[in-house]
Amino acid sequence: MERAFAKVAVNLSTNKSIKAFIYKVPKNKIVSVGSIVVVPFRNSVKAGYVVSLEDKSNIKKVKSIVSVVRELDISKENRMLANWIAKHYLCSQWAAARLFLPPGSNIKIKRENTDNGSNYSVHLREPKQVNYLKILKKLENGTVLQNKLSSVIEKANLIEKSKALEIVECSTSVLEKLIEKGIVGVVKKPLNEIPGADYKERYEKPKNLTIEQKKALSAIRNKLNSSNAATFLLNGVTGSGKTEVYAQAIETALEKDKSAILLVPEIAMSVQMVAR
Repeated sequence: MERAFAKVAVNLSTNKSIKAFIYKVPKNKIVSVGSIVVVPFRNSVKAGYVVSLEDKSNIKKVKSIVSVVRELDISKENRMLANWIAKHYLCSQWAAARLFLPPGSNIKIKRENTDNGSNYSVHLREPKQVNYLKILKKLENGTVLQNKLSSVIEKANLIEKSKALEIVECSTSVLEKLIEKGIVGVVKKPLNEIPGADYKERYEKPKNLTIEQKKALSAIRNKLNSSNAATFLLNGVTGSGKTEVYAQAIETALEKDKSAILLVPEIAMSVQMVAR
């Protein structure tokens, strides 16, 4: 059964209004939770995100949704989490929902005037892209700069375009020739995304542990092999390899069909943990 009303989290420039607003769903419009809609708001129109559908409203004069544009690519679980964030931290539901969009993305309304009136559409601006370079095939009979550039790219496996040009100290024309020959390929990645090939090799499991690491890991594994619970506290300076001990201890636990939770103490270490 189609619902008559929708609660809409309106895209406002301020978080002062944390509630969702009620709007009437036109009979010729199909609206679902998660839809991005265009709604009248005061003397203008705004983009909004449908957070729920209702059968009735206590408000007598309810404005109608102007246009239904697209679905917001947020899972049901994340929509529920966004709703909780809005209530718990007293922010708007729109601001909470935006946390689950790619960083740097922005939603703007476009208006087109036609003979039948005005049509509205919502444009989701994608986050800024960064160009990375990778080797597609081996270079033969290249110039000195071409050889040097291809060597830098091959060594890095995947490297940011500006960084590669800076290392070699060459112009973009050298790179363009390599791209034309099919030697180098360009990979576009969102600004917030770290290319997988760039960090997975960098954060492989070390082949050898230090004596102190081996001693600590051995003590933890001995308890994992027994039925007795124990608590361990690793004491070491920054960079001494405490996290690696925990990582390998967790691997042992998982191999024994046990579970583990790792709390990452430093945000900069999250990439290392994801790679492992």
